[in-house]
Amino acid sequence: MTTIPTSLPACTPRRFRTDQLPEIRHLLHAHPQQGGLGVRAGDSSRVRETYVDTADARFLRAGYSLAIRNQGEGTDVVLDPWRAPNGRPSLHVRAPIPSAELDGFVENCPEGVRGTLQAVVGREPLCELLRLLVRRETYHLTREDEPLGSVTLVETLAYGDGATQPARHEHVEFELNEDEADPESFLAVLKQRFALRETDEPPVPELLRERTNGSAVAPKLGTVRFGPRSTVAETAYAILRRHFLRARAHEPGARLGVDPEELSEMRAALGRMRAALRLYRGYLPKKARRLRKDLVWITAHLGDVRDLDVQIGWLRSESARRPLGELRALRDIEAALRRRRAGARDEMLAALDSKRYAKFVRDCARWLRKGPDGKPKAGRKKIRKIAPDLVEAAMRRVEKRSVAVADDTGSESLRALRTEVKRARYALEFHRPVYGARARDVTDRIIALQELLGEYEDAQVFLARTARFFDESRQMAADDPLAALETLRQERMARAEELRGQLPRAVKKARGKPWKRLRKVMRKAMKKKRG
Repeated sequence: MTTIPTSLPACTPRRFRTDQLPEIRHLLHAHPQQGGLGVRAGDSSRVRETYVDTADARFLRAGYSLAIRNQGEGTDVVLDPWRAPNGRPSLHVRAPIPSAELDGFVENCPEGVRGTLQAVVGREPLCELLRLLVRRETYHLTREDEPLGSVTLVETLAYGDGATQPARHEHVEFELNEDEADPESFLAVLKQRFALRETDEPPVPELLRERTNGSAVAPKLGTVRFGPRSTVAETAYAILRRHFLRARAHEPGARLGVDPEELSEMRAALGRMRAALRLYRGYLPKKARRLRKDLVWITAHLGDVRDLDVQIGWLRSESARRPLGELRALRDIEAALRRRRAGARDEMLAALDSKRYAKFVRDCARWLRKGPDGKPKAGRKKIRKIAPDLVEAAMRRVEKRSVAVADDTGSESLRALRTEVKRARYALEFHRPVYGARARDVTDRIIALQELLGEYEDAQVFLARTARFFDESRQMAADDPLAALETLRQERMARAEELRGQLPRAVKKARGKPWKRLRKVMRKAMKKKRG
């Protein structure tokens, strides 16, 4: 009796589409010898999967699929990435659940899973996206009972959208020993005979993309494009639409909390909306002021979590280069920061789940979809006539604040300068479609100045946050952590002073020749149009 191998050598999985699965199955059954290889039937399985999501596809937009999986012996909830994480942090969750009923599904999940799902779902109910029946049959390839690889036939039946018949998708998966020529020859024969088409994408993401039929795509709010001939109002609406859509796209990932960059992207998009509403406030209706108040409120909650993410990320990178004797102190500090982050994240999620935020999203989407209505009259002016004044005013405020910093060495003056630098950056970025590469050159210098000020403020925040921890450790007489923390604080103080010393040159560079050339181009274009 031939033993079917249960373990295989290191193999490279490959996947192929086909529409001839019965014919391939017949070949494997009818001809147990193929090109010097033995073909032996292995395991088979039937799995039922129900993919669920919110109506606005929050899990899919975060890059994850949420499935209820039944393999006969029990039911599991499975949360997996449905698109490649591209090197960024990802999450894999699988846990048994008592029931597959959608009513109360999140509440019935195990405690650790429940919090993760609730963060994304918020107040939204779950609904069924897709039901799959997946049948898998595995055949082992051997030579004299030595395992050389496997062939798995995968038939996926997809139910949904009220269709009377399921959609059928067929794949063949190969795991072949790279060091052996015979399995590769066998694969080549099958590819030619059955016209197998290699694919990198497993069937589930493909099916989800088809079945959602664009539900994960952002709503249509109007154009996000503008140019020199656009009015100020058209420009403002286009900019606001672009960043509103960007914020909404990253919200599910920010809620999930696996990748800190998702929160960073959402916060940055909402911050640009705030900046645009402020920059164009004299050219937009009163509704814009109310929306800006909501943006200030929600970005404050996002900012609290993001600031702690930055500090935790810096500590983790710092730990890699510190001596072993200091790691205890760094771990203690990181643990304290994570506790604060957990509290700030709870408050952020409460804000995102609030009626106020839901109303803001509805009102903002409705307002952006409606578009400019001609009021106030100032909004009808061409952006090419207004942009020079807006950009110059922003750059003048940077210069004014930089002079104030020279006279006032306090952190508040530097924070005010950073705010004006950020606003100047956005004013330049917003008008790139009008002024092209010249605006980009100036923006790059402003960004360098902003990053310098940002690193300085991060150092100050670290010193402020660790001051309390320092006092608590002193009371506990924890000498080793105190010494390590004091070393870290001294280094951060020194770095902060170094950054302050670089500030005058960075300000001068930001207002250097590229800015003077851009200002000349803006003024010349404006005079030409007036003429």
